Amino acid sequence: MKEQEIREFLSRLDDAPPAQVKKVRFPDLSELGSSQMKISLRYLEDVRVTLCAELGEKQVRVRDFLALDQGSILQLETVAGDTVFLQVNGLPVARGEVIVINDVFAVRLHAIEQPRVFGDGEVR
Repeated sequence: MKEQEIREFLSRLDDAPPAQVKKVRFPDLSELGSSQMKISLRYLEDVRVTLCAELGEKQVRVRDFLALDQGSILQLETVAGDTVFLQVNGLPVARGEVIVINDVFAVRLHAIEQPRVFGDGEVR
């Protein structure tokens, strides 16, 4: 657009009637009780989630981290019998202990965590 066309366009905006602003009123929200929820959990049975068991952590210097390569061994303080925390999609769901079955690590569950609902309604 040329400068003259822009000025004409802007002057037409000044001549337009002012916009009408109206307040919107939404109905009140109510919480759904468990008796009102009619969806069966069977619909979710085939949904895939990521389950993570954190075996431990270790602080290392950056130079030691940069020196790690495929096949490097990072020794942790966790041993069989220690408590680990299980997460589903990043949310804590259970606690258990590390066990070894036929040379394979496994987790024996001890406690299932209750989901925490915060004031904003988010479960964390």
